[in-house]
Order: sequence, then C-alpha cells, then structure tokens
Amino acid sequence: MSGAVKNPTEAQAPPTRLSRAFRSGWFWMLVSVLIWVAAGVVFFKGPRSCVYGWLRMEPTYRGLPASFWRAVIQENLARQPFRRTPPADAFDLLQYRIELLIDRYFSLHSFEHWLVPNDPRLRSVTLHLLNDDDPMVHVTAYYCLADQVEHYPELFPMVAKKLESKLNLERLVALHAMRRLGPRAKLALPKLKELFNSEQRHIEKIQVASSILMVDPDDQDAQVYLFSLTRPGPDGVRDDKLAHMALIHLSCLRQRIPERMPEIIELACDDNSNVAAAAQSILLRWDPALARQELENRPGRKSDE
Repeated sequence: MSGAVKNPTEAQAPPTRLSRAFRSGWFWMLVSVLIWVAAGVVFFKGPRSCVYGWLRMEPTYRGLPASFWRAVIQENLARQPFRRTPPADAFDLLQYRIELLIDRYFSLHSFEHWLVPNDPRLRSVTLHLLNDDDPMVHVTAYYCLADQVEHYPELFPMVAKKLESKLNLERLVALHAMRRLGPRAKLALPKLKELFNSEQRHIEKIQVASSILMVDPDDQDAQVYLFSLTRPGPDGVRDDKLAHMALIHLSCLRQRIPERMPEIIELACDDNSNVAAAAQSILLRWDPALARQELENRPGRKSDE
C-alpha cells in the first residue's frame, strides 16, 4: 500500500471566529487600546491626577504638579485629628482649631521623603495653592509659607498683610509668623498694635499681645494687658484659663522682663496648679538660679522635714 488513508473524522476542524480573532493582530491591538483607555481614565480622573496639572503648566515639585499636592493636602484634611475629645468651651474651641491647623500642617510634612520645606520649587507650588477655592487648602498652604518666612524675607509683605484678614485662622497664622520673626518683624508693629486695640475678645487679644512682645519686648500696653489677666477683674474674680493662657504666651518670650519678676514669683505659688506651673516655667526659663532661690526662700513654704 502506498500509504494509509486518513479518517475523515480525524481531519482538522475549520477555525472558529474566536480562534481566528486570537491569531489576529487587530484583536490584541484592541485589547491594548482598552487597557490604555482604562489606565488613562484612572490617570486623568484619580484623586492625585497629574495630567491636567502638567497640561496647565502648573509649577511642579519632584516632577509632580500643584494639583497633585493639593490632593495630598485634602487627604490630610480628611484625616481624623489626633485630639478626639470635643471642645469644652469657647477657649477650648480656639485651642482646638489651632491644634487642628498645626496637625494638618505637620501631617503634610509627614511626607518627609517628598517634602523639603526650604526647597524653592515647593515654595512655588505652595504659592500656587494660595489661590485655591478650598479655604482650608489655601490656609494650610499659607501656614507652610508663614513657617518659612524667616528663611524667605520676600514673603514678609504677603504674610503681614494677612493680619488684616477677616478669616480668623489666617490672622492666627500671620501672628504665628510674626512670633517666628521676632524683632525682624518691626515693620508690622503698627498693624499689630492696630489689631491689638481693635480686638475685643480676650482669647484672640492674647495672641496679638504675645506677638507684639516677641517683636518688641518693651511694649508696655501688651505687658500690662497680659499681666492684668493674671489678677482678679473688677468683680474680684480671675479667669484661671485666661491667666494660664497669658502665662503660656509669656513663657515663649526670648528675653525676660526684669520688672515683672516679682509678679511671676508670686504666681509661681498660686493656688491654681496650671497657673503656678506656667509661672514656674517662666521663672526657670528666664532665670533658673533666681527661680530656685526665690521658691525655696518664699515665706510659708512647707519644710521638707
């Protein structure tokens, strides 16, 4: 026999439409296009999309546009603040708002492998975010700039102008910057005094008074005001929370006020433990040797025996 005859049932089946598609280059090209479209949607529409920022020629930091860093800030704004107890009163509420703002600022800087605060490119991105529609984004960006004002004097006019802002948080950030600058912020002293004279609420006025003393430690109006809070008012009652807050701000001064030492020594033995602790902190900061001597020799001090 010349050869075996093939069984017709063993003949190869004709290719199906699907198998032909798998062997076709057009099929894989279509799959690739769909994958790229899906990736593009995620890339364009994701919370940290960079494409629109690049197309709009936004300033970049580490190759990432301002819109990316805006998303980073907003993600940190949405984080649960470290303090979980609700504010007890108006005084506590303001402290809470300040703490929350600082928490947002430091959570932004927790990206240590990304952010270098003194990098001029980051500064350009932050300046861009000052015009953001989200008020907390631009306040957070403004805080970053205010914290760098001592390194970049050209930022001073912009920061000082915020002392006139109607937004309380912006004024607090500006006061923070003035305290950081100290005597170098003397050009802002007229605005600080104007704000001091117009402010009626004690909590905000304490912030202004402490900023004035950081710039000009000899300012009598600010001194008299802060120390007046440590004594009973016209009704014979002292607000211990305001007294404590005033002393906390006085403890931040870079130089002591010699003529106020007797008052501080008196307050160091106050019946209120918070007020006494704050006054003792001031004494130890201003003159540690004198503080120990005065506290040990104070009449009525209990013996160790």
